[in-house]
Order: sequence, then C-alpha cells, then structure tokens
Amino acid sequence: MAKSKNRRRPPGGRKKKGELTAKQRRFVQEYLVDGNATRAAGAAGFSRRTAADQGGQLLKKPRVAEAIAAGQAKIAGDLRITAETVRKMMLEDRDKAIALEQMPAAVKSTENLGRSLPGFFVDRREHGGIGGGPIPIAAAAMTPEQLAKLTDKQLDQLEEISRTVLPEDAGDAGGTQTGA
Repeated sequence: MAKSKNRRRPPGGRKKKGELTAKQRRFVQEYLVDGNATRAAGAAGFSRRTAADQGGQLLKKPRVAEAIAAGQAKIAGDLRITAETVRKMMLEDRDKAIALEQMPAAVKSTENLGRSLPGFFVDRREHGGIGGGPIPIAAAAMTPEQLAKLTDKQLDQLEEISRTVLPEDAGDAGGTQTGA
C-alpha cells in the first residue's frame, strides 16, 4: 500500500495556477494598510525574524505587485483621489499658507508638490564617511588595549581622521591642551 504524501493544502482545496497563496493575499491586505512590507509580512504569518527579507521578496513577485497596484487603485478610486487632485490640494494648501503668512507651511507644501513630480527632488543619502571613505571611529571609543593592537598604518589613518573631524585646538586624546 502506497503511503500518501502529507501535504498541506490551502483552505478550499488547491491553489489555481497564477493565484496568490493565502499568505500572499494576507500580505497584500496588510501592505495596503501602511505600505510597510516588514510589518505586513509578519502580520501575514511569516517569521518575524525573516519578515524584512520576506517582505522585500514578496514585493518583487509580479503577481503580488499587481495585486498591490490593483488594491491601491481601488482605494484611490473609492476616495476619488488621483495624482492630479492631490497636486491641486497641495497648491491650495500652499496658497492658503501664503495668504496667512505661514511661510514654513507654504515652503513645505511647495516641497511636497515638487516631490510628487518625477525627477524634481531626488533624495540621496551617503552611507559612508567623508568623500565616500570609511566612517570615522572616534579614538575615544577605543580601549587602550584596542589602540595598542593597531598597526602604524592604522594609527596614521586614525590621526588623519581626527584632524578632519576635530578642531586644531581640541587637545589630544589624553585631554591635555596642545600649543600651551
């Protein structure tokens, strides 16, 4: 007698080819709440430990992306919101802020309007030190034992970094003033 394979099937029988799994459908529902893929993956039943990776992978799946886009379109349609109506609201908010002489609010509305237009504002974040180099580590955060293990080259690099980060009259690492 052949053993039957003990496979789990989604409620209601087999998943049809091209359909989302139950977890994927739940992920889409949760993602539409706030756009947070990590939280949505956790809420959909994926491991909290791997939720960030799972969320990112799910967003790359074409059928999941299509379901999210369809959900977002439905929400926008239900609210009768288009990109154009949002831009009009931002312009109205800016004009009201100017009329009330609330310039910070006017500037923020203008900034938001610019961000809604492709290519107007591009956010850039530098993940590195000055000029793309390594992120400086303060010598004060190192123990004497750690400093003693540094090579001459590493000590020279640390000294160079401290010159670019610390002002000339900041004193040495021992706390004594230089140039007395």
